[in-house]
Amino acid sequence: MADANVLPRVRPVNPAWRIFQVVPGILLLAAIGYAGKVIEQSLAAYAKAHHLTMPNIEYVLWAILIGLVISNTVGVPQVFQPGVASYELWLKVGIVLLGSRFVLGDILKLGGVSLCLVALELAVAISFMTFLGRVFRLRPKLTSLLSVGSAVSGYA
Repeated sequence: MADANVLPRVRPVNPAWRIFQVVPGILLLAAIGYAGKVIEQSLAAYAKAHHLTMPNIEYVLWAILIGLVISNTVGVPQVFQPGVASYELWLKVGIVLLGSRFVLGDILKLGGVSLCLVALELAVAISFMTFLGRVFRLRPKLTSLLSVGSAVSGYA
């Protein structure tokens, strides 16, 4: 009789080990975010010291650009991939934290006309970002997250 095929035994992964697997990637995300902040502040300080008028590019955009350069040149090493895959969670947390800074007193100070302009800006920004998401063939869930986040973050 032929030998039976023996499948390797799969051991369950300890939940504590899963946490340690995502830590390097989360630290990489934090380091890239911090690098974006340093670039933003450095360019602002340079422009101020040399009396230049330069556009203020937010650190989030710098972090996205750094991430694009890394992923499209050297790639993300295997050790960082589980943590980097959790980026969507951190985007959601960031959006919620930005939204929580919006206090009711600030809304009352705006007045009726300003409040209508804010609503118009939100609608235009969400529509434009949704259009860009479709152009770049992003997943609908990610497109809506980015569109709402970019629309809200302008007023946080």
